[in-house]
Amino acid sequence: MQLLVTALMLCTCTAFASSTVLRFNSNPNRDCNQSPSVWCGSDDVAEACGVSSQCRSAKRVQRTAAEPVEVTIYMESLCPDCKAFFNKQLYPAWRKLNASGIMMVDVVPYGNAKETIKGHRWIFECQHGPAECEGNQVETCAIGLLNDKPDRWMAYLSCVEERSTADNMLQVAEQCAVALNISWDHINTCSHNEWGDKLEHWMAERTRTLNPPLQYVPWVTINGVHNEDIQKQAEANLLQLVCSTYKGAKPAECTQAVASRCYK
Repeated sequence: MQLLVTALMLCTCTAFASSTVLRFNSNPNRDCNQSPSVWCGSDDVAEACGVSSQCRSAKRVQRTAAEPVEVTIYMESLCPDCKAFFNKQLYPAWRKLNASGIMMVDVVPYGNAKETIKGHRWIFECQHGPAECEGNQVETCAIGLLNDKPDRWMAYLSCVEERSTADNMLQVAEQCAVALNISWDHINTCSHNEWGDKLEHWMAERTRTLNPPLQYVPWVTINGVHNEDIQKQAEANLLQLVCSTYKGAKPAECTQAVASRCYK
């Protein structure tokens, strides 16, 4: 099973079902109304809150030699460099390697945003304005609602990142959902309700607890590790970086990645 979005704060690992999330949204479990930091406290609570995938991914259990390479991008929906990295590196690499099972992808839409709490709701202020906050929450909700279907939410995020601007964010988000046969009503409702706020707060906590701290976006981690060498390699050729990091037998796509260069 393809793992997705890593978990928050004190939580631990990755994989939740769309039906679970929709069931929760229509009848919230009281445990899910507590702080997201408690959602990973038990498997039952994680499942009820629709975050069992993320809880498993965040655990950072000791990896075996041939475990998939986990690529996480911390980003903002309207950041030009994030858009370029997503559609020129992350999405193409993931599409090529997805069938081989050697790459897991995790996207955290928050970046340099700020949050404050007002009553029971989180209020977000984003680097590129209110439209970016809308985009961040739309993408976060899409990831949550489509959970164990990364092929669908990755395609959706790619569409939104490729076409959206500050002037048309929600219009493009809806158009992409319709084009990909994804429920815009569910995504839009989530992005404007308390559940969506909590999901975005989760992304904020994950970003805030990075070590080393986030300094720019896109911010890339490989198996939870970030340094400037990893960042430069990811921006230059993410496919090759994943292939070189993977400890098991390399799939054919990795051979093609290394071979696709011109020599004298």
